[in-house]
Amino acid sequence: MGLGALPPGSVIDSNGNPISLGDGSFNDGGYTIELGAFDGTFVPTSENTSSWIANWRVFDAIVANDDDPDDFMDPGDPTRFAGRDILNSDNNSLSVDTAVDPNYEFAQGEQAYVFIRNSNATEPGSEWLLYTRSAGDSDDWEYPFVSPESHNPADDLSWMVQDADSVVWGGINQGTTEGAGFHASNRKDYLVQTFTFVPEPTTALLTLMGSLMLMRRQRIQ
Repeated sequence: MGLGALPPGSVIDSNGNPISLGDGSFNDGGYTIELGAFDGTFVPTSENTSSWIANWRVFDAIVANDDDPDDFMDPGDPTRFAGRDILNSDNNSLSVDTAVDPNYEFAQGEQAYVFIRNSNATEPGSEWLLYTRSAGDSDDWEYPFVSPESHNPADDLSWMVQDADSVVWGGINQGTTEGAGFHASNRKDYLVQTFTFVPEPTTALLTLMGSLMLMRRQRIQ
């Protein structure tokens, strides 16, 4: 997985503020970048965000103080991020990242996603981005068949954000592809943008709205 070369300010949050890149990663602000899949038949939508974390399975991750030799972070200008790891013939990830379940099987054809976030909570202040490529062609981001003889797919796969075409939450590629979530910024000069969550209406407000509607109906009658 990779975000490629990122010009300054091209990685922003829902308010349009650049996500801190001081140490060459997102992790100044508690962000993680993960490549993975959702368990079984679970399909992530804006309606089931509360179930994403429970169903999320990590293939590889870029995290704070990352000691995985296959993960690359260059704090230069432009900043670059990349994660690389191996899918073995048992369909398991060989990543050493602690978030990875070494026994989870990434089945052939299973949809791959990149999930960027600073929190697992579905609440205002949590910044999330979930994207993939699912155009229905040979370039779709799907986990490949791995030959038992070679223990590797026939070719290395490179999944870059510039090639993604589907966003469930957040925005990518100058706003050309956006999913659900809230953002207060109209900036379109970004490569990736995390979106946050809108507060739920309070019980008191809902009660008041119901009372006003009832009073109006009584007057009409």
